[in-house]
Amino acid sequence: MEISYQLFEEENLFIQKYTGLFSVEEYICYNQFIMNNYSSVGVEKVINDFRDLDIKEPNTNFHGDFNNVLDKISSMRRDINSNELKDKEITLVFWVDKPLPTVIAHLFVKLFPDKNYYYCSTIKNIMTILQLPKQFKNLNTIVANLENTFNPN
Repeated sequence: MEISYQLFEEENLFIQKYTGLFSVEEYICYNQFIMNNYSSVGVEKVINDFRDLDIKEPNTNFHGDFNNVLDKISSMRRDINSNELKDKEITLVFWVDKPLPTVIAHLFVKLFPDKNYYYCSTIKNIMTILQLPKQFKNLNTIVANLENTFNPN
């Protein structure tokens, strides 16, 4: 799995693009890295682009136990919300376009009804939810050119 990311300080926006075969271990490692390096920055808006994420339940990365993976990820998010993001209001959008990532995003959003977590499939909806300025109208190009790539090693 490859994860690209970039902080847009002026907009208080953090964009993350997930590509390739999903790995819960890499996802957890990446989130720890982000919290260690970016939790003190004034991020208010997050886009998680899952459009190129390959999630195959029969795959060995999921071990056929979809609920276990979702529990691990939601438990990690609860810890992050309670600690690093304790007093911060963050609006998070999952950008999805395939059935399985959409289901995962939907279930994740439902696990946190008290948070501003959403999922959608269009740039227009992302722009509206996050109240992004017009220069983000070409979000596909922006996401394709994110400055950083996570390297777990």
